[in-house]
Amino acid sequence: MVIKPSNLKWYKEMLPKVAWPKLAETFESKSTFWYDKFTMEGMYQDTIGDGRSYPTGLRKNSGGKQLIVPEGKKFFDTTGEFWSFPFGHTAGTDLTKNIYVLNFLRLPTKDDGTPWPISYWKMSGKDQLTWLWVYPVGTLLGEVIFIRDESEMHVSEIRTRERYQSGWAVNSFKPFLNSKHLADAIEAANPNWTVEKKTKILRQLRGKGDMRALTRKSDAFPGVFSQAGYIDYLPKFDDKEFIRNLSKAQTFVSTYDRPWRMLDGNTSFAPSSDEAYSIMPQNNFAGLLQITDEKCQRCHQHANQALRDYESEAILYGNIWGMDQIFSFHMFDESVYSDVGDEDRKPNPKLVSAGMLKPFSREKHLETRYTQLEVPYTVHKNL
Repeated sequence: MVIKPSNLKWYKEMLPKVAWPKLAETFESKSTFWYDKFTMEGMYQDTIGDGRSYPTGLRKNSGGKQLIVPEGKKFFDTTGEFWSFPFGHTAGTDLTKNIYVLNFLRLPTKDDGTPWPISYWKMSGKDQLTWLWVYPVGTLLGEVIFIRDESEMHVSEIRTRERYQSGWAVNSFKPFLNSKHLADAIEAANPNWTVEKKTKILRQLRGKGDMRALTRKSDAFPGVFSQAGYIDYLPKFDDKEFIRNLSKAQTFVSTYDRPWRMLDGNTSFAPSSDEAYSIMPQNNFAGLLQITDEKCQRCHQHANQALRDYESEAILYGNIWGMDQIFSFHMFDESVYSDVGDEDRKPNPKLVSAGMLKPFSREKHLETRYTQLEVPYTVHKNL
């Protein structure tokens, strides 16, 4: 299943200008693969079982609510539809209800114009059968985060991950570098507001802001994420059309390792909002997230980790979704997945037919193009 061309055309028309030529080319390229959670539903692997009493195979991410875990060790949220923090949602948006995320993948190409494919293979162990895959060096994956309500929609942020031999280079592109940058853009746009409203908004953006302390911990996955920091809440604009037009008019710039606001030794790396429609998503906590390769690695390195690595008493049979330090994408045919029993994992036929996915071959897949990354725990250990 792929995004309908008419829908994709509409989304792409809303994409902003970006200050990175490779990303701009990716937006225009016909070989860029676009998807979302509706066209590529999240799936994770069952890897511990005998194919009879205990399953092996593939499950939807929403198939976790019946898993048995010790009281207080919840790997899935209360609805059972998503993984618990930090693996269930785009980073910083677990509490956000007003976004749409459009994902993209662009593979590097050979001299003949064909893509270097994602390479996959199988690994067997005691009571385990795991499918693994790696992205070729030069792969670019990303997320376009839209803010939406019933009448308006605009891009608030673009996040990217670019594969190199020993890891992923991350970046985040936003319409405004910091609160002063936003204030200057508002003043230049000269909105039709009362003097009192404009003065109040500019004073907050250029002054001390609305900094609120926050701590987030991955209680369900001990040791993965714990961060204390500050979130700077934007003023109440109460002008959706102006916000949409102002954001669309900007060239999105890199915010890699750049603070949004620093005040009295406290730092926020991105703003949030109490409003349902604003510059940034409502109730997001991206202000805690410093965008650097090392910081983003904290969560992404856990893709495809065995769940028992996080709770030895858990009675279940799978791995965290994703592979090669990427959560949003998987290689499987979603039309075949198991609720019990059979090993029925199959590669996605659309990816295969497009030349994007091929079995690993030592003759064809160069070591300089395909490298496995270090992992933090005893992944795929025999239990």
